[in-house]
Amino acid sequence: MNRLAWLFFSYAIGAILLAGCVSPPPADPITASLNEPLILAVGDSTTIDGDVLTLTSIVEDSRCPSQVECAWTGRAVLQFHLNTPDGQRNDFQLITIHSPARTTQAVQAGHIFTLNTLEPYPETPDHKIPQRDYRATVTVAPLATAECPLHENDPDGYLTLICRHISDNDIDVKPADPAGYQIKDIQETTENGRPVAQVFLNCCGLGDFAVIDIGTGEVLSFRTGDF
Repeated sequence: MNRLAWLFFSYAIGAILLAGCVSPPPADPITASLNEPLILAVGDSTTIDGDVLTLTSIVEDSRCPSQVECAWTGRAVLQFHLNTPDGQRNDFQLITIHSPARTTQAVQAGHIFTLNTLEPYPETPDHKIPQRDYRATVTVAPLATAECPLHENDPDGYLTLICRHISDNDIDVKPADPAGYQIKDIQETTENGRPVAQVFLNCCGLGDFAVIDIGTGEVLSFRTGDF
């Protein structure tokens, strides 16, 4: 083999090896539908209602193995980020158990994200599941309903969450309209170690009042102003 042929051969082999080391470009996000379960592997992205949801990692998996008896069931913590059409990025977590917050659920960008399952389940204490093998089933639902719309001046969706809480629990708030509340004030604090928003409303008597878990959107308590 002459020198020129050898150089060409070496270049070709190097190019092949280099190509094998280059990571493939990320796959385009799949498109999912609201209120339909979607399955995500770590690194997967899905476009839903204009937002792009990505499962970035399984931060923790301390679930009690199926072949072991444990004093505590353990938990798995899943890290997500959500990119919205206006360029905002929201990072949040979903957790497989309520601890004590309703951490299987999170409210982000006008949607409710619910973790249904995380597979596979660990079988023995030494069963370490690779990140690439996890599959999370998540459902995304709109926060707003026909009875409880979103409000332009309420970016966190607190008024919609309160309206839904009242409707779901058949709470009588007369003379107030659950969909017509306005926020007088919001104070952020902690309650039992959980970040919460104390939401003061514009009706009635001493003022209707709600406490909402900031991370999950769970309405922890609600009372009317005529107590």
